[in-house]
Amino acid sequence: QILEKDKRIARILRVKEIFETVIQKYEEAIYNYLGYKIEISDDNDVQLTL
Repeated sequence: QILEKDKRIARILRVKEIFETVIQKYEEAIYNYLGYKIEISDDNDVQLTL
């Protein structure tokens, strides 16, 4: 049962890592194409800067 819990935690951490990478690539693409820098805070506030 502990092994199953460890597997689930590892899977969740991997998904989190993938999402962070995808979000970073998205932010870079927006900056490269539009010239805006996107900053997303921990409480999901979005700020655009030139």
